[in-house]
Amino acid sequence: MDRPWASRANREVAAKHFKVLRAREEIVRLNVEIRRLHRWIDDEDRQLFATVRALQETDKPLATAVSAYAQARHRVNNVHRRRLNTLYRLKGFTGARTQVINTDVDASEAEGTPLDILADEDDTLNDEMQRLADCLENMHS
Repeated sequence: MDRPWASRANREVAAKHFKVLRAREEIVRLNVEIRRLHRWIDDEDRQLFATVRALQETDKPLATAVSAYAQARHRVNNVHRRRLNTLYRLKGFTGARTQVINTDVDASEAEGTPLDILADEDDTLNDEMQRLADCLENMHS
C-alpha cells in the first residue's frame, strides 16, 4: 500500500477531480447550446409571423391555419424564453446573456389569443402543433 493509487482516498479524490474537469467542459458546451436555443426560438417566431404576413396576400385560408400554428409555437417559445431568463439570472451562470426580445410584439397580430401557457401544457401543445404542421405539409404534397 505504498503506492499513491493504492489508497482508496487518493482514488476517490482523483475520480472527483476528473468529474469536476468534465463538468467544466460541459458548462462551456451548454453555454453554446443555450445561445443556439435562444437564437433558434427567436428566429422561428420571426419566420412564422413573416410567413403569415406573406400568405395573407396570396392565400388567406392557409394564412389562417399557419397563423394558428405560429401563435401556438409563439406561446411554447415564450415558455422557453422564461426558462432561459431564469437560467440567465442564476448566480453562477457563466454564459453570454442574450437579450430577450419583447415576446408580445410579433404576436400582436394574433388578435384575442392569450400568450401565456402553463409549462405542463408545453409538450401537449407541441404535439398538437406538430400534427397540424404535418397536415399542412401533406396538403401541399
